[in-house]
Amino acid sequence: MGAVLACGDGAGLSHACATALWEIRPYTGVWIDVTIPSRGGRTERERIRLHRSSIFSADDVTTHRGIPVTTIARTLLDVAATLRASSLARTVEQTEIRRLFDLAAVEAAMARHPHHPGAARLRRALALYRDDEFSRSELEKVFLALCGAHGIPRPLVNHIVEGTEVDFYWPEQRVVVETDGRATHFTIAAYEADRARDAHLLTLGYRTMRITELQVRCDGPTVAHRLTAVLAMSASR
Repeated sequence: MGAVLACGDGAGLSHACATALWEIRPYTGVWIDVTIPSRGGRTERERIRLHRSSIFSADDVTTHRGIPVTTIARTLLDVAATLRASSLARTVEQTEIRRLFDLAAVEAAMARHPHHPGAARLRRALALYRDDEFSRSELEKVFLALCGAHGIPRPLVNHIVEGTEVDFYWPEQRVVVETDGRATHFTIAAYEADRARDAHLLTLGYRTMRITELQVRCDGPTVAHRLTAVLAMSASR
């Protein structure tokens, strides 16, 4: 708070120090990051790392624990410029775990700052969070085409196994594949129901493999390799 007040009106805690205040990434440095509008002719101060931004409006600053600080969206944008991809992904995930993540707000921040050095990196890190899922029929076509391209036997589609409809089924190997999308599998009820069904089928001798729609869309060769291995193991049993 002292560092922010020392930098005058419009200042806000930012960058690594903001991630620490929001409790989404630890910070043990001695410098305190503060961002100010560039129009303010403020001088550097001891132990304060001053960041000047040509576009730093009220939309970029909020108050948390009584301290003016960059919003979650602006904080992610700022740290994206320096963090490795894996560290940035973990930081974004922490905002989701702490129920602070808002994709629309992050997209808006990037739109306000299209030339920010962290914009491109953050955009890549958000690929998992964009809601561009296949429809059920589209997913079936893509998954079956994936199987055909990698020599995987064609499964039964939307088949009833032990009284439950499954997405894809290989009866000879007793293997079930469920393709999970966030729209229908991201609720508490779906989370519990999916695992109860997997456990039930396992006790009856079926092996269930869960694949996300994003994996099918973006990492088909890996999906095919893993599925081939599972089918081979099940056949040997």
